[in-house]
Amino acid sequence: MDEGNLLAMSLVTGILGLAWLYYVSASAEVPSVESGRAESFLGKQITLSGTVINSRETDKTIQYAVKEERYGQAYKVVYFKEGEGSLKMPNGTNIEVKGEMARVGNELEVLAEKIIITGYD
Repeated sequence: MDEGNLLAMSLVTGILGLAWLYYVSASAEVPSVESGRAESFLGKQITLSGTVINSRETDKTIQYAVKEERYGQAYKVVYFKEGEGSLKMPNGTNIEVKGEMARVGNELEVLAEKIIITGYD
């Protein structure tokens, strides 16, 4: 096989592989939390969409009370700060949180890995 054919075949294979990876990552869905079923999501990755109703900042975390938009239940969301930046948001900010549902003491919390601002009320 000559170099030209090998190069063309490598490029086509690489492009098809990247397209497949994009499709798989775009179609992967993380479950959202249903009211009353939060316990069943302990230790699992979830997506929570809602409105910030309260926030509190400490040295290492920012804690939000988020009212879930679909069922109206409030959840505690904990975001661990990285560096000097702050993610403090005013009440009424609509967000989407991706993270893990955890139990800390007697409370259920979402340990946020990613927070996306989707709008403001």
